[in-house]
Amino acid sequence: MQPDTCLQHCAGSSSSLAPRLLVAAALLLAACGGGSDVTSPPGAGGGTGGNGGPPVTSQLTCMQPDGTSSQCDLTLTAAGGFTITLVSTSCDARGNTLSLLKPVTATLLTDGCYSPSGQTWSYPGPYPAGTAISFQIVSPQLQRSPSLQATGSYPTWTINFEDGGDADLNDLVLQVTATQ
Repeated sequence: MQPDTCLQHCAGSSSSLAPRLLVAAALLLAACGGGSDVTSPPGAGGGTGGNGGPPVTSQLTCMQPDGTSSQCDLTLTAAGGFTITLVSTSCDARGNTLSLLKPVTATLLTDGCYSPSGQTWSYPGPYPAGTAISFQIVSPQLQRSPSLQATGSYPTWTINFEDGGDADLNDLVLQVTATQ
């Protein structure tokens, strides 16, 4: 059977094929979730309600003197402890999981964008001078890769999380303060 004859036979006339294909496509789209994995456009608040792509793990990075950033740890230059405070949130993606990796392992937030500001975690130690403090965050992939960046120096650092939905580096802001 010739292709035109098959189309006419299977779909009536070839002019009625387009509406039937649209209906079939709409039914398939609805059956597959209706396209709910589409992310918001850049600058639209930085989130998708957790419907972004696959989870991405971001390690803590620090700005280097040459302007590049590289993976880093915060270092206690004197013996003591430290506190971590969630200063603010400005995102709406679901499932941002922030973890402390060093000097102890702890999950701090499991849904960072929906965590109340002002939460504080204390690690009194005492830890010896030279102790590394390290973090990571696991979050859904949005328009850009997420990042976790530290600024400052002993005894106070600021950690900024960017979820990848915009580029404002303020989706989660934490302060780490060394204590004696």
